[in-house]
Amino acid sequence: MEWTDFEWAEHIIHVRRKMVKNGDRMVEFIPKKWSIRDVAVPDELFALFLKLKETSTCNLVFPTRGGRINTKLWDQCKRIAKRAELDVTKFKPKNFRSSYATNRLRNGYTLADVRDQLGHRDIHSVEHYAEAVRAEQLVKSGRINAGWD
Repeated sequence: MEWTDFEWAEHIIHVRRKMVKNGDRMVEFIPKKWSIRDVAVPDELFALFLKLKETSTCNLVFPTRGGRINTKLWDQCKRIAKRAELDVTKFKPKNFRSSYATNRLRNGYTLADVRDQLGHRDIHSVEHYAEAVRAEQLVKSGRINAGWD
């Protein structure tokens, strides 16, 4: 991710196919499965990005110390999880996507919004997130116990 991917006024990050400067050479970035999309970012997180940008010395948002593309970010996430005493074997990138999707649905986003934010092409690939949220709502409302008497 580069700073030019940010739409600062709208709090959006653009995910697009592009050439990225990696140190002294250019490399091609292609989104997974070509899922070009715009991701809305909450104000609080956007403020942290803005603060990070102020101290940045290169075009990359999360570079290595030498200003290159950081290919070890996932290893760094695992180290943080281990320090937090989480089970690192259960710590997967999909968990972040699942948490993001279900939190969006809990806060009023539609399935179409979530599909677009995650970069999916069809609505069926995100319906299971809605099913999880519906089950939570049944338990919270107490309706799960209705009809058993």
